[in-house]
Amino acid sequence: MDIHTGHQIGGQWNPDWSYGPSDANHAHRFTAAFTYQLPGASLKNRWLRESVGGWQFSGIATFETGSPFTVWNAYTSSYDRMGDVPFRACNGNLSGGDRSPFRYFDTSCFVEPAASEDSFYTDQGINNFAVSRGNESRNALTGPGINNWDLSLEKAFGLWNENSRVLIRADAFNAFNHTQWSGVNNYDDRLNNPQSEFGWVNGARAGRRLQLNLRFEF
Repeated sequence: MDIHTGHQIGGQWNPDWSYGPSDANHAHRFTAAFTYQLPGASLKNRWLRESVGGWQFSGIATFETGSPFTVWNAYTSSYDRMGDVPFRACNGNLSGGDRSPFRYFDTSCFVEPAASEDSFYTDQGINNFAVSRGNESRNALTGPGINNWDLSLEKAFGLWNENSRVLIRADAFNAFNHTQWSGVNNYDDRLNNPQSEFGWVNGARAGRRLQLNLRFEF
């Protein structure tokens, strides 16, 4: 028998088990928006002025630390419907230079509670009853953050009167094609899965996307 309980640690009768950062907690966030009018609008030559002048460069830069997450058991269970967590022997968070897609956090810091060998459970086919509860707290690790630049370049070309123009705009989302992970495998199933990917990155945000707009206004 193999039962996985819900993802909420503890309950109103044991609030300490659920103490930790909010799911929406981001320790640091920086966002900057900018617009720059490229030179050339005052050129004397009309053709140069119309083709080179009047271009507008703008963008949004976003830098954000990741949201927190909890490591969960995927082997033993306390069968109390309060979420099963391992023992945490050390911090587990790694510095940016030590992280890799196959080791986003230090998996050696987490140990599954041992399974009971009591015949009361094993005779019922329950071979993963945890003899004790782990001490991992809620949202103790920090997930991947954001390092993103969205850039755009646009210009309006006047037509036959002041109210008519063609607007050309080019957008680049994640303009520098920076790799940005979005998820980590936080289920410790190493004891019953030889191909366990515990601690591996399992998701990524979109890479560079380009968009071209042409709009006629009158």
